[in-house]
Amino acid sequence: IKRKMRERSEERVAHSQAYMQSNPEVTTLIADFFEAALTEQPADFYVFARDHFLGQMRPREPETFDVDTATMEAEILDIMELKAALEACGEDIVGTKPELVERLVNARWAAYE
Repeated sequence: IKRKMRERSEERVAHSQAYMQSNPEVTTLIADFFEAALTEQPADFYVFARDHFLGQMRPREPETFDVDTATMEAEILDIMELKAALEACGEDIVGTKPELVERLVNARWAAYE
C-alpha cells in the first residue's frame, strides 16, 4: 500500500510540475497574490482573496454582455454586497440570495443594452 501511495504521489507531483511549466502565468498570479497579501496583511483573508482575484479577471468586450460571467460575479457577493449593488441600480433588495443574484444580473444586463 505504501509503495502504491508513493507512486501516486509522485505522479501527482510530476503532473503538477508539467502543468506549471506549461502555464507560467499561474506562478506569476500566485506570486502577485502572496506579495499583496503579505504587504496588506488583511484581517479577512477570504474577502481579500476574492477581491484580489476578481480584480484579475479579464475584462469582457465592451459590446457584449456575458450572462454567465455576470452571474458568477454576483454569486460571489455576500448578501450585503448584493443589496448594495441592487440599491445602486435602483432595484428592490428583498428576496433570497438566488433571487437577488438574478435581479442584479438582469439589472446589469438591462443597463448594458
